[in-house]
Amino acid sequence: MRISPYLERNERGTPDFPLELYIVNENHPRYNMQFHWHGDIEIIRVTKGKLNLTLNDTHYTLVETEAILIPGGIVHGAIPEECEYECLRFSKGILYATGEIKKIIKTRLLHPVRISERDAIEKLFFLMREENPNQLTLMSCLYLIINEVVEKQQETKIISEEKIERVKPAIIYIEDNFQSCITVSHLAKECLMSNNYFIKYFKEVTNQTPVEFLNRYRIEAACEMLLSGHSVTETAFSCGFNDLSYFIHVFKTHTGISPKKYVVNSSQMMYNK
Repeated sequence: MRISPYLERNERGTPDFPLELYIVNENHPRYNMQFHWHGDIEIIRVTKGKLNLTLNDTHYTLVETEAILIPGGIVHGAIPEECEYECLRFSKGILYATGEIKKIIKTRLLHPVRISERDAIEKLFFLMREENPNQLTLMSCLYLIINEVVEKQQETKIISEEKIERVKPAIIYIEDNFQSCITVSHLAKECLMSNNYFIKYFKEVTNQTPVEFLNRYRIEAACEMLLSGHSVTETAFSCGFNDLSYFIHVFKTHTGISPKKYVVNSSQMMYNK
């Protein structure tokens, strides 16, 4: 079974135009966005409900029509509340029209910033839904947004990179070993911390306890397995759960429905399309 790593390395879009749109609702396997990071720039826009974002160790709440730009390298995750949201990811290299622009992007596009350039955002996401969007128009929208973000950088809180780096080993360990038995001691050891300090530190950075984070990861993997046709029992044991009843309980806690209902809802959604 393959699940995208939390240090994402997936290529986006096409080689000559690496830009791609994801539309996420409650039936999406990654509706609850686990913590991860990647080198791409990402713009997240909420179209319905509320999205509680954690970017490095700073918390944001986005509501309908609000958007935020996340530079590459930022550890981020989100918990939606009756929410639908869109994620637009692209390589920063797409912006390098000149050496001066490249320098600005590399030195000043460093921290997350809320976007108030509403017209550009609306137009950008509208174009991305088209089969063959006008690339020149797309780039003009992107540059308007990037210019606003760069101008706002001086107002943004600078996050301690060292603080974020200290929990990354635990996230990587969970990604590599989620199908096996994992204890807090395992994770604390990876981060070279005592158990008690690790639990406190991890929650401060991710806004989740290590166990909550692990369970969310496993349920995300379970959603992918279920949609691939695996049985509930096979999925439970393949995703690190030793007890079927506990798996169903955790699944319902995180998705609001049972595994079987999740499969039915997802199938109906695909049929309706």
